[in-house]
Amino acid sequence: METEVNKSIPFLDVLISTSGDGTFKTSVFRKNTFIGLFLNFTSFTPNSYKLGLVKTLIDRVYKICYDRLTFNVEVHKVKEYLCKNLYPPQLIEKQIRNYLNKVDQEHKNDNADNISYLKLPFIGTHSKFVQNKIKFLCKQFCKKSTNIKLVFTSKKISSYFSTKDKMPSDLNSNVVYKFICACCKQSYVGETTRHYKVRVHEHLHKKSNPSSIFKHLEDNKKCRNACDASCFEVIDRDNTSEFRLKVKE
Repeated sequence: METEVNKSIPFLDVLISTSGDGTFKTSVFRKNTFIGLFLNFTSFTPNSYKLGLVKTLIDRVYKICYDRLTFNVEVHKVKEYLCKNLYPPQLIEKQIRNYLNKVDQEHKNDNADNISYLKLPFIGTHSKFVQNKIKFLCKQFCKKSTNIKLVFTSKKISSYFSTKDKMPSDLNSNVVYKFICACCKQSYVGETTRHYKVRVHEHLHKKSNPSSIFKHLEDNKKCRNACDASCFEVIDRDNTSEFRLKVKE
């Protein structure tokens, strides 16, 4: 539960304060753990993403701050955060001017409802060339009411291949396993929430509180000599709950 401190209380991204006359004042709220880390300007992503970040931060400040003085203070903070993420100061200033001009003029895009979006993968400088080429072709061959916008998508390295090493099969847990005796072909199905390797070792060697498999091998010398860890195999797994694991067993 949030409690009021110095006549102020945070609500989501808004810091709400009360003044002496009983009116509310709003400004941007940032947690104590906020470090100002945003999409870096040198990252391999479309420029539209980077410009979109600047516009979003400015729009957020404009819509939250209750007066122009508070807006100017918060915009100055936004500039500092973006500069730390290597955004050029002139680019930030340009986006601020464009946003304020748009607001002051109450500009509305009449063709907003007629926009057609095309999604393409971002491939660096070639993406800008394709964007300009499509705009030129639309302007030359399409009707004036045609409004096409390209949206570039980027991918993480993990979308191409796993960045983690594959877990060794004998270290998997929460598995359903099956044992087939190499000699008499009797079978047993069990489940374990521990490492698969540990449970197999217990079936073969644990004398205290022996399992059904261990008892079978102890009672049949031929089976004992014929069986080892290769007689076990994982047939299913479930990491959601122990109950679902038992159902699968």
